[in-house]
Amino acid sequence: MQYPTLKSGSVKRLYVKALSDGCNRRDRETQVADSHLSLAENVWYQDGVLCTRPGFRSVSEQKQDVTDVVTDWKFCAEDTVSGTAQGRRFLRRVYHTAENTVSFQTGLLTYDGRLVFEGGMEGFSAGTTGMLMEYPYTDTENVIIFLSTGAIYAQNSTTGAWRRVDDEAYVPCIRVDMRGVLNLESTPSYGGRAYEGRNMLTGNYRVKYTISSDSFIFYLPFGSMDESHAVTIDLVNYDGSVAHYVIGPNETETPLAANGLRPVLDRQRGRFYFEGSTGCIVTPPLTVPNSMTVSAYKEWSAAEKQRISTMQFSTWFGGTQAGGTSRQFISGSPLSPSRIYWSGQGQPLYFPETQYITVGDINQAVTAFGKQDGVLMIFKEREIYSLSKPEGLVSMDTVDGHLVQEETATCEYFPLTQIHGQIGCMAPQTLALCGNRLLWADGLGSVYALLHGSAYNGFSVRKVSGLISPQLADMNAADWKKASGALYEGYYLLHSGTAVYALRLDENAFSSYARSGDDGTAQQKFGWFIWKLKDGTVVTRLFGNGRQAVALARTTDVGSDEVELPEVLADGMADRGHGAIGREIPISARIVTKAYALVENGRFCRLIRVHVGLQTAADTVVRFGYRFDGREAGDAVILREGPFDGVCRLTPNCIRVHRAGLCLEAVGNVAVDSVCFIYRS
Repeated sequence: MQYPTLKSGSVKRLYVKALSDGCNRRDRETQVADSHLSLAENVWYQDGVLCTRPGFRSVSEQKQDVTDVVTDWKFCAEDTVSGTAQGRRFLRRVYHTAENTVSFQTGLLTYDGRLVFEGGMEGFSAGTTGMLMEYPYTDTENVIIFLSTGAIYAQNSTTGAWRRVDDEAYVPCIRVDMRGVLNLESTPSYGGRAYEGRNMLTGNYRVKYTISSDSFIFYLPFGSMDESHAVTIDLVNYDGSVAHYVIGPNETETPLAANGLRPVLDRQRGRFYFEGSTGCIVTPPLTVPNSMTVSAYKEWSAAEKQRISTMQFSTWFGGTQAGGTSRQFISGSPLSPSRIYWSGQGQPLYFPETQYITVGDINQAVTAFGKQDGVLMIFKEREIYSLSKPEGLVSMDTVDGHLVQEETATCEYFPLTQIHGQIGCMAPQTLALCGNRLLWADGLGSVYALLHGSAYNGFSVRKVSGLISPQLADMNAADWKKASGALYEGYYLLHSGTAVYALRLDENAFSSYARSGDDGTAQQKFGWFIWKLKDGTVVTRLFGNGRQAVALARTTDVGSDEVELPEVLADGMADRGHGAIGREIPISARIVTKAYALVENGRFCRLIRVHVGLQTAADTVVRFGYRFDGREAGDAVILREGPFDGVCRLTPNCIRVHRAGLCLEAVGNVAVDSVCFIYRS
């Protein structure tokens, strides 16, 4: 009897053109897109291929021993150095355990991997903290340091020398058009109008008087004057010359001047008058308005000054350039964690008494500043606000060529808008401007982006880390506080400890996300890759300017001492060890695809071929494996020689398979552009 022959199963192919969308550690494999991976370790998608990440390399042997001291780094918020994007200025606080003191060192961490120390000072008390701002202070001094003791320093950018500049704080004119009274028995009055706010950095202030025929006795805004401070008076004479009087400390009068007058000061009552050569009280010359300027001192509130001194971070905002028309915004004081202060226009040594706001919940600290679309973003622990420039012009006035706001406009108004009331930022160093959007980690296990919608819905806060949420959830609060973020070659890099999470910045993904109301589906378009740093290296801070990135890392030196040194994220696909500039450490990479469904309806198939579009460099070792229905199996093929550029043909020859995926492990430089599964159903 002859039996009919059965047709052999048809040969089919499943072709995965691009593994471009990173790893998905959240969804079940049946929900994962074909372009996602189950694991993408030490690789990223660049130039159309999935390839080994760039290497971290020590390009300088300069390093800092941190075995016996604890160091804190404060980096300047502005990513400029004298107008050029060379790197980040820093203020380093070093605690000396044996002496129970701290020293401060300033320097520059460049994007090409140099750690340049510019100068420092020693002998501060152990609790002293500092804040750094960059500013074109003079031709040679472009850095200002605020210390929590109240001391303010400027640094010479050429010699590195620090110079104390507390006494150079701007002296505001707090009232103008003040008038005198008729005699000593008249009701005390100083009249006039408010002009500039008092400077919270100093007790020095100025006032201006307009002389009239009944002006004999002049009252200052404050009595009970300090005996240890001088009072100066500048008086315009009839001929236009200026008589300058100085009533020194512990003095009440001066000798007769050339104009035949001398001032007499009553410090307790806060008033003064002029005597002529006969000893009679006389009226000063009646000339132009505001013809008499008095400079005096009244101790400012110690608590208010301490709030300014203990601020932790700052940024320039509100104008066209730092130190020009912008203002220095500061926050982070533990004494008033929800307050923000801002300086006078282009004057970081002038913080008017009225120029501050309390943002949101007073029990939540302001943690960071960011700028996007010309708006200052204020991040708190669990809230986000925006501060915008005022529209139009406010009433202005000019005295002595100094432009200020008139009357109550001494407190400039910046519109404040709440962006989100439940999401904030407790990992402030992770904040980075990527393109024209801010990305940051909230410090609780998620990464967010600030998306700008239409003119109708403004800014929106959207989560972008859903696909790697299991990994981020494993990080504790201490790890998040040390985490930092950077922009590099089209990626947002989020580091924590010995890992870097790299988000591919796909403009199409962000655009569709801004329009989508389904977070779960939209987030699948965000590609995350996980990088592992070489053993023994812990990143302290990561910076990037888009084209370059540099990490400040701690590692164990050859002599078992812990050191801190810069490491550049370089184009070479290998890590480079410190202290041995020529020694390269190959990167170990691992790629695991999802297990793709080859057949349906519970049927089985036979996997006969797997073709991998592969490129390898010399001395790269590649091992292959497969995923079958919840299990993994290795392949006998190991590529040991290179370079290789072409299609690597594997023959797994596995039967009774529903689903199949590829595993690839490499030590060295590898790139994968496609995978093709060939099977017989």
